[in-house]
Amino acid sequence: MLSLTKAKKVVEYELPPIDRAMRLAGFAFAQAASSLAEGTAPLVPMGYVERKAGLRSAERVMVRFIYPSAESIDLALSTSEGRSALMAKLPEYDSSVLVFGGNVRRSVAPSKSDALIVEINDVAFEPRFKVIQYYQPHAAGGFKLLGSPTFLQDEQPLDPVREAELAAHFLDGTRSNSLVEKTWTAWRG
Repeated sequence: MLSLTKAKKVVEYELPPIDRAMRLAGFAFAQAASSLAEGTAPLVPMGYVERKAGLRSAERVMVRFIYPSAESIDLALSTSEGRSALMAKLPEYDSSVLVFGGNVRRSVAPSKSDALIVEINDVAFEPRFKVIQYYQPHAAGGFKLLGSPTFLQDEQPLDPVREAELAAHFLDGTRSNSLVEKTWTAWRG
């Protein structure tokens, strides 16, 4: 006699808003770092939107922002237009992330340093978060991440405990991007 067994239904648990947003940010950061590590061109601003983020799946869309045209990219305009486009899409999604390159003054250095900047928005929290990660460009002896990322909320630093929590989720997202599996250790110097 043949016995039938019912397949167990896998229950998907939705992630808390800050967890899903930081994981998305880490994933997007890894994508941008991979582009910079190649050293072939400046980073074109990229955005991600996501909804239905759970422990095992999410609906995620990536967009590169190229303004005014592919032949003549203005990175500042592309970043500004990307920011506007993502804010317009946020009501349809849960989280959005914009990643772009910039020069940011480090508190310990008088000059500006190359940095990856990640702006994080979510429908469940205000104000938005920002992550800044300094890096050494490919042309300066090989791409490397310099120090740990800095987390800001409403342009203000976070307390160390909160920053450590967010960094753990951000790192989870970074490691979920298969592009960095083999290169992450080398990038950390």
